[in-house]
Amino acid sequence: MNIKKLEVQCNVHYNDYHVINYVVGIFTGYVFHGFDAFWVSENPKDIMEFGRLREKYRKKLVALLKDNTTVLSAKFQHDTS
Repeated sequence: MNIKKLEVQCNVHYNDYHVINYVVGIFTGYVFHGFDAFWVSENPKDIMEFGRLREKYRKKLVALLKDNTTVLSAKFQHDTS
């Protein structure tokens, strides 16, 4: 996460706890929502596959985050406009 870019986009100082907390909350929601969709798409036979699938999802997520062109969009967010 580029804190300087966040500072410019949100017009706040990077030490503003509320903005950081908001961004972390959105990212955490993205990760959990994404893992849920990933879990269902993998169709595991039982919970014993959790470790293997968690690692597979982690590798996929890390690869996305390393790509500078990645844009995370959360479909689970409520549109208030």
